[in-house]
Amino acid sequence: MTIINPFKDIEVSLEDYMKIAWTDILKHIDEDSKAGTLHYYNHLFMKLGEDKQTEGDLKSAKIFYLFRDITSYLLNKPSNPQQPFVPLAQMGTWSTPLPDDFTEADLKIFESILPEIDDIFLRSRIADTLWLRGKPRNIDIALCAIDAYIKYPLNSERFIIEDSLNAWERALYLSKILKNIGKERFEQIINTCFDIFLLPDSKNSGFLLRLAEMLRVSVKDIPKERRLIIAEKLEQNANDQLLLHIVGNLYEEATYWYNVAGKKGKIPQIYSDHVARIESFVNDALEKDTPNVANINSNLETAIQTLRKIPTENRDEFDVDKRLMNLRSQKNESDKILLKNMTMISSEPINIEDLVIESIEKITGKSIYDALVALSLIQPPIKEANIRKESIELLKNHPLQYIFPKIQVDKSGHKITSTPPVDLLNIDSEKCETWVFEQMLSQYRWNIGLIAQGCIFPALQTFNAEHHITEATLFDLVHHSSIVPPDREEIWAKALYYGFEYDFCITIHLLTTQLENLI
Repeated sequence: MTIINPFKDIEVSLEDYMKIAWTDILKHIDEDSKAGTLHYYNHLFMKLGEDKQTEGDLKSAKIFYLFRDITSYLLNKPSNPQQPFVPLAQMGTWSTPLPDDFTEADLKIFESILPEIDDIFLRSRIADTLWLRGKPRNIDIALCAIDAYIKYPLNSERFIIEDSLNAWERALYLSKILKNIGKERFEQIINTCFDIFLLPDSKNSGFLLRLAEMLRVSVKDIPKERRLIIAEKLEQNANDQLLLHIVGNLYEEATYWYNVAGKKGKIPQIYSDHVARIESFVNDALEKDTPNVANINSNLETAIQTLRKIPTENRDEFDVDKRLMNLRSQKNESDKILLKNMTMISSEPINIEDLVIESIEKITGKSIYDALVALSLIQPPIKEANIRKESIELLKNHPLQYIFPKIQVDKSGHKITSTPPVDLLNIDSEKCETWVFEQMLSQYRWNIGLIAQGCIFPALQTFNAEHHITEATLFDLVHHSSIVPPDREEIWAKALYYGFEYDFCITIHLLTTQLENLI
């Protein structure tokens, strides 16, 4: 469900648009409020629409609501050919509008308005929306969008404006797919972005990193000497950067650009430098009174994985084996400390008295064969469909524990596996299947544990108290079973007998192979 313009049936025209004092409305929006984002516009147009609706000027209200809707989605995937925009807000099946929600009449209004708009933020948004919805697509509209996008501010001081970089990436993508028609603009964008790497005062790491990632889209169109300059700038910036997580990202991006520049021999040095920064950080952190063991542990794992990337022929040069041994030793110690510092979370015990009494009553007072039948049917089989339904309901009703990545460790503190966070808005998607399956296993273990303690074991104790069963009796039962192969009757009987003797380890050991044979 999408927010719908309340005046969709009211017809408006260019003349209605021109009657609005747009200059007075937009002149109060300073550059910091614009900030390369349309959030401010969205709230402004929503308020103006409500005001005009109250005044009874429904045509102006509709125009403001159209502008509210066209500024209600974000340019989040600039290089996506079909859907570069995402909703400003979304919850379940509800969301703010997207380009596909406009009617043909709405698009015609925007097309007639476009030449009258000077504001680069509105002009780029309207032009890009018209380009996406165009059938056939209008090349002039795409060029209009590109020209507006490349007027967005592009400098490190405005890096907080992520939308500006997305706008330039969108312009780069559009000019590239237009081929010869967009070639001149494409080269202009590449040159403008590259020139930033030549500036000696370009030291904003996040800005340069995002810019380099953006240029990856067109790496084939960038000469090798320019690729090398980008790589060297990123490496230099990494060496000067103090924040370790940004250092890692810069070094990683630098290795990519050295690789495409034909300088693969430089990459082992980058890996070694990255690990050296981590080693220095860890040593400094361990000297503190209260070191952040989790952070240290994570960085040690990164260092180990990075050292392993160094090719065999370079391992002696960078003393890889000795450094790996030292890092693993530190990692083992931090694993133990991390595990020791973990706090167990528990709840009150569950009272299963009623379940135990019910299970005992099913066995009490019956003949040996009736008691055996009751014991075998003490609880119906756990159905996969029911477990799946329970698991999905848990994911939806208790989301907090699933919106963060999950890491499992063994008793020594070593990481066994990890599970990414779940997208609760698309719980049925394939991406969430890992979480659903993991929760199903957890639910299955919980159910089996409850059944074993509350049903099976009390019933088995009652059976053994009232009856004495022999291996010969069990062999006779197995002999008449249709699923047990004739040459395996004895081992089945022995396995079951050990179960009645409470020697469950031997029972499991024997029955597992027999069940595998059946499958």
